[in-house]
Amino acid sequence: MWGQTGGQASHTATNTNLEEVANSCGITKTTTVNDLETLEEAFGRAMREPGPWFIVAKIEEADDSRVRYSDYIIFADESGDPNPRSIDPHYPVFVLNFCVFRKDEYAASVLPAVTAFKFEHFGHDAVVLHEQDIHRGKAPFDFDENTQKQITFKDKLNKVISRLDFRIVATAIDMHRFSQHTYLDAYGLALRGCLEQAYTFLDSRGQSESIAHIILEGRGRKEDASLRLAFRRIADGDNNLGKTMPGIDILVAPKRSNSIGLQIADLTAYSIGRNYLDPDKPNLVWESLAKPKFLGSLAVLP
Repeated sequence: MWGQTGGQASHTATNTNLEEVANSCGITKTTTVNDLETLEEAFGRAMREPGPWFIVAKIEEADDSRVRYSDYIIFADESGDPNPRSIDPHYPVFVLNFCVFRKDEYAASVLPAVTAFKFEHFGHDAVVLHEQDIHRGKAPFDFDENTQKQITFKDKLNKVISRLDFRIVATAIDMHRFSQHTYLDAYGLALRGCLEQAYTFLDSRGQSESIAHIILEGRGRKEDASLRLAFRRIADGDNNLGKTMPGIDILVAPKRSNSIGLQIADLTAYSIGRNYLDPDKPNLVWESLAKPKFLGSLAVLP
């Protein structure tokens, strides 16, 4: 437990004697052990003789006892329907979008900036910034059906997000092409593409062995279970890199989680798919938010 929580200095690092602490609390039967043999002996006595007993077991820090977390955190969201049997003729693409943040930047700049924006426009930070609701002017983004206020809100939001420091890796599944193949899982295929890009980035930063969490929004019990299985298979080596990904882990967040990172991933995902389908059509969100943040280029599969 000590190693898992960071191996931070405890009170005994400053000469606190736990045996004396126990004695001062009225526990008279105390001992300190430094190896397995004396621990077994002390434990045997404690089981045979009346107590209470207080046993201090000294341990050594193993080289790998301390969990090393990555300097980066990744938030993921999708756009479109991965079901090849129900292809949307107006949006025949499925996009999985990974937004990569340095944790220090996320804590120091991203969270305060977006929270301040919410306070300015709503008076609280409980509102969830959802791209589809904003686009449709759905409450609370209707602003009493004042079109000019809606335009001003979108413009200010774009400016806030564009100033944030993060990077994007994304994979688009062309659903028409996908439906002509024998692939079974469009989401899993997109996940593999994004994980390969994310791992390559983390490895280039010397972070491939540190634990980097990918936060995804829950889609349902069955879907989430399928996601975890797909992730485990890819991370264990079923990928085009031919490598395992021991440092990457996923966390499925509740559907209505008020995670700012997830909201940024949601706000940028649709524009990526729209630009893939209509690259010559004006796309303000793509031009101002998504495109400048891309690491490399959009991966398109199959």
